[in-house]
Amino acid sequence: MANYKSELCNPFTGYRPPITNSSAGEVVAVRGTYAVPAAGLALNDIVEMVPLPPDAVVVDCVLDCDDLDSDATPLMTLAVGVVKEDGTDIESSGTLISANVAPKAGGIARLDTPGAYAVGSSESKRNVGVKVTAAPATPKAGNIGLTLMYRNAQQGE
Repeated sequence: MANYKSELCNPFTGYRPPITNSSAGEVVAVRGTYAVPAAGLALNDIVEMVPLPPDAVVVDCVLDCDDLDSDATPLMTLAVGVVKEDGTDIESSGTLISANVAPKAGGIARLDTPGAYAVGSSESKRNVGVKVTAAPATPKAGNIGLTLMYRNAQQGE
């Protein structure tokens, strides 16, 4: 298991502070990308894609990726969620997209986990990332993109 970071999550390669909104209910979108090397990603690898600022709640997310498994019977699946502080996994209560087949041939996936809207705000910045839940049969280079939509938390969230 390895942990990688997009430029938006890595403070040493062009980090920019997250976009914040100034009024409750105003939705903000942030997009991160990651270039997967030719060696591909392995099972349980995490790619931290975009920051989720303090006091923000998730509204929606969209995963888009190239074909990352060139095998005749591709196996690769990805999940999206709030990454644990130590970067080793996705929080069990923070899953936004469950094991999705988009990387098998390239495609798009949207938020699909019923509990995702209950991902509460936090007093600290968190990162939202992609986890490899099934390794590729034949890895190949490509790109992963993640667009996260969030808003400021309202009282009680």
